[in-house]
Amino acid sequence: MKDIKRKKIISRKVYNGVKVKLKQLTVYIIGGFFVVGSVLFAGSLTPSVSISTPNFLTFSDLYNKIIDNAYSTSTHSISTTTAPASSMYTLTQIWNAIPTISSSTILDNTTIMGITGSIAVKTGDNPATTTSTSTNKLLLTVPIGYYDGSITVSTTSTNFDPTNIASGVNLFGITGTLTAPLTWSASQGSFDWPTASSTCIALGAGWRLPTAAELVAALANQFLAGATGVPGSFVSGTEYWSGSPFDGLGSYKSVGTANNVVLYTEWNTNPIATRCVK
Repeated sequence: MKDIKRKKIISRKVYNGVKVKLKQLTVYIIGGFFVVGSVLFAGSLTPSVSISTPNFLTFSDLYNKIIDNAYSTSTHSISTTTAPASSMYTLTQIWNAIPTISSSTILDNTTIMGITGSIAVKTGDNPATTTSTSTNKLLLTVPIGYYDGSITVSTTSTNFDPTNIASGVNLFGITGTLTAPLTWSASQGSFDWPTASSTCIALGAGWRLPTAAELVAALANQFLAGATGVPGSFVSGTEYWSGSPFDGLGSYKSVGTANNVVLYTEWNTNPIATRCVK
């Protein structure tokens, strides 16, 4: 009887021991179930893109972009069965391929890799740095900067005015209105037209017979309204040869005064008073 009781007691101890362990295991499993549950419902593990059609860039693409500014539109598989490329670039190679960037080679409205350019982007009209001439050229030194083809560079002078340019002369788009003062010779005598013309030419460089318009202005200045300003004197009532053709047939105009009125007269080879200008 004692042996049987002891067995029961042992059996009960064993039984109780198993029961305690089952309770601990149950708690552990239940606890583990909740932990796993919290991970499963933290977020979806479904990829946002299909793995079968990836669009990834490699270090080679990055290297070629730095060297040639070439953008890769190819896709690269991320399958573990894909063999490595025949030529791979290391991070050191890529780093060394990055050029040294200087602000002096970049426009001031552009920033590359944190470096903002210092080349001024020009707009409107810009004053030339210096000006000079070469034969018939006006040379302008352009200020340093970027010009898109619509920007201008100029220089300014108050003397660049039509009144400072000889009449009829076009200088950089401006036609002059300046009438240079004439130098008049004294009366050379009375000659036919060919002799009068050669007499003026013989006086030296620049000497010639005056045009009819120059004679009209000179005579009007001296005789009309008592005006003065023409060197020497014109004799009232006297005709003077001009260098202006009359009819294209060998006759030339002569200009004279009668009662202080300027007249035109046609002459051929008759002797007429001669004064020269230059």
